[in-house]
Formats: sequence, C-alpha cells, structure tokens
Amino acid sequence: MPYVYRKSFFNKHLKDYARAYLNVLPPEVTCLVSMGSSGCAIASAMIALATDRDLHNLYVKKQSEVSHSGIGGQFNHVGEVTAIVDDFIDTGDTVRALARVARERTQDVRYCLTVRSFMADEVCSKLNIASIIVEDKHLP
Repeated sequence: MPYVYRKSFFNKHLKDYARAYLNVLPPEVTCLVSMGSSGCAIASAMIALATDRDLHNLYVKKQSEVSHSGIGGQFNHVGEVTAIVDDFIDTGDTVRALARVARERTQDVRYCLTVRSFMADEVCSKLNIASIIVEDKHLP
C-alpha cells in the first residue's frame, strides 16, 4: 500500500512514520523538540519505539493551544544534541520557534526531521540546522 501523507500519516501508519524518522535520526541525538499535536505525536511514537536509545521530548505548545503551561519536557540536560521533529514545513515559523526555545534552554540544535517540504532546506540553512527529509524510501 503506498503511503500518502495527508491520508495515512495520522492513522494506523503513525508507527511506520515514527520508525522511518528513527531510521534517519543521527545516533548522537538524545533530545527531540516538537510543537502541536502532529509534532508531539511523531516524537512520542519515536520515543516509544526507541528501545535501543534514550530519547526524550521537549514539547512547546502553540500559542493557540490552551494548557497548564507553555513548555513541557526535561530541561536539566544542558547541551544535549537536539533534533526538531515536525510533520511538514510550510512557512518555517514552527521550526524557527522550536529552534529559539530549545537554544534558550541551552540545547545543541543540530537537525530538523520532517516529511516532504519545499522550505526545509532554506529554513534550516538559515538556522544552521541540517534538514533531514523522511521520504517514502525510509518507510518500512
């Protein structure tokens, strides 16, 4: 069955996408940073599936979300190699916000993982972050 981003990403295939993200995640990454329900879903699934490595997630809520606080996650590990996890980069606003928040908490943001995007390379390059595009060939 072919994977179609908007039709298969948020249903039973989330695990497949999380495995694909894990397959391309550089081994030195210990911290994932995500925003919104889609980014958090991917990061959480990655953490659940990562049986051979210790990962955790810094979750940053969108301004439109209502919750108890604006930021969640572990911030006590200074200088961790961090990867931004997002489903799709459109304007780059989410990636810029995540990089800013993570860097304010002294995280070493090196990577941005996303599914197809026209803006990934441009946005990540300006932020000095390597973009890693998860493609169908990475899916199980």
